[in-house]
Amino acid sequence: MISPSETSFIKESVRQGIRIDGRSNHQSRPLKIETSIINQASGSSRVTLGSSDVLVGVKLQVLDDPNEIGKIHCSVDCSPAAQLTKSTCSHYAQILNRSLNGPQAGIDNSALIIIPGAVHWLVVVDVLVLDDGGNLLDCIFIAIKAALYNTRLAKVTVETTDGASDFTVSDEETEILKGRELVPICITVSMIDDSTVIDTTPMEELCTSVTVSTIVNSKGMVCGVQKGLSGSVDPSVLVNMIQISQKIGLDNIRVVDEYLKEEEKKHLTGVHPSIGFR
Repeated sequence: MISPSETSFIKESVRQGIRIDGRSNHQSRPLKIETSIINQASGSSRVTLGSSDVLVGVKLQVLDDPNEIGKIHCSVDCSPAAQLTKSTCSHYAQILNRSLNGPQAGIDNSALIIIPGAVHWLVVVDVLVLDDGGNLLDCIFIAIKAALYNTRLAKVTVETTDGASDFTVSDEETEILKGRELVPICITVSMIDDSTVIDTTPMEELCTSVTVSTIVNSKGMVCGVQKGLSGSVDPSVLVNMIQISQKIGLDNIRVVDEYLKEEEKKHLTGVHPSIGFR
């Protein structure tokens, strides 16, 4: 709940371009990324964006269903502290599955095929929301990008004898997911009165009339658009909101990529502090 005086104060601060936490309207909160924090997962990450906190684990399964080739299965759950409803978790999962399946997802599907038309890898992404501190969808997308970047695929050797193919999965040799650098992130632009705002806090979300979440990759391509809340948006304003997302998305991807390269470097050199879930 939010009082009328609080609503008025937040709207006026946004109108002035200086939000109640000191940020400008198009400025994000501090971001922190950790990877390789779940030993039993093929890839994992924990991301905090402001006070939003998300944990992601990736598991790779061998599957012999041709209908599932190249698909990424995403699920979203939450801890009791996050206080998300099941319908909200399902809604996020639908957005993730729609956005991360297909050529726009970045991952090279051909690299997931073990025996063409028969056996392949299935990528399962499990999202656990530890705390909802606002702008949760954007935080989830960053956490998934980090976990997929951190994912290692077991090396597979395929042998064909008398027309029959068989394969062996290595216990030691691994390789990265091809296309991991093209996995998109999400930038949500919110309308508070007539002002556009990114990375909203929970209080700001209560003052928001409509949101436009744009999925953007490192090439600046728009991979998907999702409108939220019940408010309406003029087509010209919608175009402007998407353009804002593209610009900020490219800047954020550069920041995320630097984080991920530094994390990978620490793991390869064995220099990594024991924090998070490690």
